[in-house]
Amino acid sequence: MSTPHQICEVCHRPSPDVVCSRRCGGLAKLKRKLDGSETRRLLLAEVRALEKDSTICPGRLSKRVLDQLGVEVKEERDALSILRETLFLLRQEGEIRFFQKNQLIPKAKGVMEIKGPIRVKGK
Repeated sequence: MSTPHQICEVCHRPSPDVVCSRRCGGLAKLKRKLDGSETRRLLLAEVRALEKDSTICPGRLSKRVLDQLGVEVKEERDALSILRETLFLLRQEGEIRFFQKNQLIPKAKGVMEIKGPIRVKGK
């Protein structure tokens, strides 16, 4: 078994290959159809609409945004796979924050270090 040294271009998770699975291969077609600026705008609008001090599951957030964009995916995990890279970019830019077990995940922890469920919150 090889150690992942790169990030899957679809789901933005550690992977030994450019596209980590057949599932991501299928999702790649949907991801390529997205308008990046519109996707970012909708993600930020959804996060800003949360009640103060609320967080949201990134899968649920991603599904809401893709539904608004007319991109049909059945599961939240597929939606998250498509938008995970954008979420990490927004986090790096300081637009959103990631939490795990009610603790802020420092920006220094990147995609290779974050494991397990996370929550998203506005800045």
